[in-house]
Amino acid sequence: MRLQSLNVLLPDIPYYARHMACIEVYSMKLAIFNSVKKVHTMKKPTNPWSKEELKIYILLLAANADKDEKEEEIELIKSKTDPDTFKKIYKVFSKHKKKKKRMKKIQASVERKEYSYKELQELRKEVYEVFFADNKLQRIEQNLDRILDHIIY
Repeated sequence: MRLQSLNVLLPDIPYYARHMACIEVYSMKLAIFNSVKKVHTMKKPTNPWSKEELKIYILLLAANADKDEKEEEIELIKSKTDPDTFKKIYKVFSKHKKKKKRMKKIQASVERKEYSYKELQELRKEVYEVFFADNKLQRIEQNLDRILDHIIY
């Protein structure tokens, strides 16, 4: 919207107010353009994980819930996969230091996969095996379990 047309339409409004209205309209147009641009330029994951790799990542998160990966927990996870897959996923897991980033990674991967109810129950069972590998379920592990429930189901 041009300032000149505002002068004709709104002659009684001070110049400063008309100028601010133009800036506001321009800002809204720019915001809409940027949001549309983001939708069209979003990158798709180049290397999506398999269900097995996602399971290992989730189990590593469960082992790390109390910020202390115990040897029993790691050995249990290693027994559920081949060594190469474990090394690959553990390397990725170690790079993601923040819990929020880990959760987003899990959520994005779960959304791309089609899990049956039986597969989800099996995954939940394996998560509980990791939680109880040290023979106790701590409060932080219970909280993580609730969060995973919301993400996975």
